[in-house]
Amino acid sequence: MRTVKSSTRLLHALTLLSLPVGWPFVTTPQAFAATILPGNEVAAPGVVTPTHRLALEQVEAGAVVEAEKTLHQILQDDPGNAQARLTLATLLQDQGRVKEAIDHLQYLVNQYPENAGLRHRFGIVLLHAGGVAQGIEQLNQAIQLKPDLIGARKDLGSTLLQRNMLMEASALYAETVRMQPENADAHNDYGVVLTRLGRLADAEQSFRHAVELNSEHSDAQYNLGVTLASQWRLDEAIEHFQKAIALEPSYADAHFHLGKAYFRQRRLDEAIAQFDEVIRLKRNYPEAHYHKGLALRKLGKQRAAVASFTEALRHDPNHSAAKYELGVMMADAGRFELALAQLSAVVHAKPDNAEAHYQMGRIHAKLNHPHQAIASFREALSLRPDWRAPLNDLAWLLATHPDPGVRDGAEAVRLAQQAHDANHEEIPLFLDTLAAGYAELGRFDEAQTTQRQAMQWAEQTGQAELAKDLSGRVPVYVKRQAYRQRLPATSDR
Repeated sequence: MRTVKSSTRLLHALTLLSLPVGWPFVTTPQAFAATILPGNEVAAPGVVTPTHRLALEQVEAGAVVEAEKTLHQILQDDPGNAQARLTLATLLQDQGRVKEAIDHLQYLVNQYPENAGLRHRFGIVLLHAGGVAQGIEQLNQAIQLKPDLIGARKDLGSTLLQRNMLMEASALYAETVRMQPENADAHNDYGVVLTRLGRLADAEQSFRHAVELNSEHSDAQYNLGVTLASQWRLDEAIEHFQKAIALEPSYADAHFHLGKAYFRQRRLDEAIAQFDEVIRLKRNYPEAHYHKGLALRKLGKQRAAVASFTEALRHDPNHSAAKYELGVMMADAGRFELALAQLSAVVHAKPDNAEAHYQMGRIHAKLNHPHQAIASFREALSLRPDWRAPLNDLAWLLATHPDPGVRDGAEAVRLAQQAHDANHEEIPLFLDTLAAGYAELGRFDEAQTTQRQAMQWAEQTGQAELAKDLSGRVPVYVKRQAYRQRLPATSDR
């Protein structure tokens, strides 16, 4: 999730801020001074002395070492000077010296336990240092002391979401919405939590409240679009993505999801235009390259698709989906060994990818590696037991392979029958496989009857070429013979 000033965004995976929104505090000398001067919600008690003012001027001039010396001198003379101690903690924090900053903030919190702003600051620094439980505790105490401390609420909420503490985050954001019902940011943030909880209808309502309160809230428009798209309400989703982009033309995530919505509607050229815009705005965006490749492939632009998938892998070498697509395309082009290399990498990274196991089975079958093919088909079926494609392909291999050590007629019939029954309609290829299984078992009359049914269904569905191919096996069964594949010379490994 991209860090924004006042709202939370959903991404493809609904990831969250890498750091709480309150970090870092200091970006410029002016911003530095603002964090410690009286009037700021995290200001320490007391006044800024002339010597303290000198330290601030030194920071603004870039004389950080001198400023630190000045602040240490102030604290040596007056250890209880809360303003100077907070300034020093901020200076140390800004330099990455978090442990030292924590020591000073701990001192201040001990001295002023009722100061909500100090606890907020302390909690953020603890989180940055890896003290998650302690940081959450300090943020909770800050909110208890000052319930309307919205910055602390946002930082605590994003922290809880990061750590998948969804129920706690939900309670926090629900309370924030009750406290500030007119706050569009609060409704937007609550919607993000509800989305993570799978409560899409409630999330949609929260995002709609946000855009009703502030129609120019680009994040809420975008989040509403993502929620609608997840329900395939694509026309509505597109409208909100377009509104987000109109408000913020450089909103890369909105362009990306608009492209995905166009892709789902088969508006492929428009989808590609959006993915190109994402890449222009943020070149290191592997998902945009990948989805552009999918659209190009559907348009038949194979070389361009390969280039896009390759680019996705350049930005994310572990992008399994891009490897899968490249593997399938290489197999279609007859480059089987290269295809196996890509698909093997996919199943190594994601052993539960049934599609990759199935595609590997098909390639092994074409290369006459029957035992590897059987293993891959069975792995695919262990993940998706009623998937008809591997059921049929495995049955065909077991029924028709020339090697008797590979064939298993009874298993072939069982698998072919399962594929046929799972479809709830007559499919010529499934009947063809079932007939081959019957023939392997010596049940030639059933093989002839089933093969003729396959031919009939192919003719009735306008598949003349398939019907002609199927008819070639009928004489084999009439002769009381089983059908055998004609395989390439490549032997099993």
